[in-house]
Amino acid sequence: MASMGLLEGRHHPKFMELAVPSSRERNGPLFYFSGRVCGDGSPPRLNASFPPHCSSVRSHVYSGGVRQLVHYHHWNRTGFFIQLRDPKYAEHLRTSRFCFGPMGGGHGQRQIQAVLAGCVPVLISDGVYEAFEPVLDWGRFGVRVAEADIPRLHEILEAISPEEYALKASRLRCAAQHMAFSLTTGALFGESGAFDAFETLLEVLRAKAAHPDVPFERLRQVDPQLDAFLDCRDLDQLDSAAAPEGPGPGAAGAAAGQGSTNGTADVRQGSAGAVQAESGAGSASQGPSRGANAAKGRGRVCSVSPFDEEDPGVEQCRTVVIPTGGFMCAHSPRDLTACLRPWA
Repeated sequence: MASMGLLEGRHHPKFMELAVPSSRERNGPLFYFSGRVCGDGSPPRLNASFPPHCSSVRSHVYSGGVRQLVHYHHWNRTGFFIQLRDPKYAEHLRTSRFCFGPMGGGHGQRQIQAVLAGCVPVLISDGVYEAFEPVLDWGRFGVRVAEADIPRLHEILEAISPEEYALKASRLRCAAQHMAFSLTTGALFGESGAFDAFETLLEVLRAKAAHPDVPFERLRQVDPQLDAFLDCRDLDQLDSAAAPEGPGPGAAGAAAGQGSTNGTADVRQGSAGAVQAESGAGSASQGPSRGANAAKGRGRVCSVSPFDEEDPGVEQCRTVVIPTGGFMCAHSPRDLTACLRPWA
């Protein structure tokens, strides 16, 4: 994350104040991509009269042929930065307006990088779901382009109004929380961890268990708790009457502030309370119990961001190494039970 500049991304509240001047504004390329185009790593032929323009058949099918088509039609277009390598990768990821998130040898991860860095992702992969889709609509904070429309990609991006772009960009911070494993790696941009990737997976599964006959694409419409969660809204603001009642996997007692005997639900309770306290909407001491972590007085997860290094009010993460791996633990490296998830 550090090498890609994600620890100094645009989502941190201190970004505008502490970031270097060249990184504060979206004054980089209109469209940015740096990485492999051909599957074997060789450079594509610039004098080819038609795509695919890689040297081997194996290279042609890499990324579903999408990287090759984008390169063929736009590699030298004004405002488009498309290179195999870029020594300023982190800087460009933070300053570009749109970042290409293609498939690679598999699903790909560059769309996740873009979201975490605060760059509006451009998605070109017909028939492929992104993370948490169709429950989470990537079109709200990204730009979907059909593979057939790759030749007119520049027209599509230039047609996006400043107002529409600003709206997409404003939704990126919430989307980034769903893409980050904050409770394991530490906070990147002052987030509490209440809406991180692990919590998002649990919340989607909870909603599906509560509405087993509802297709995934309609879950948000029938489950107010899921709808609020995916928009990173304070879960305690929900009308408790809207939450499902009764025991079993469909119960939403933890999110409704009713307590839970389930350890995982208690973790989510504590995180939700932390968000409320952080946002100024209330404090963890008000209202019903919000779980074991709230009882320990945690305001939010520890930080891995350089923007917080000089802030005495923010706890820095330390890595605890154990025989099976390692994880972040802010409070006591010797006491694994003090960590948010010692079983992770």
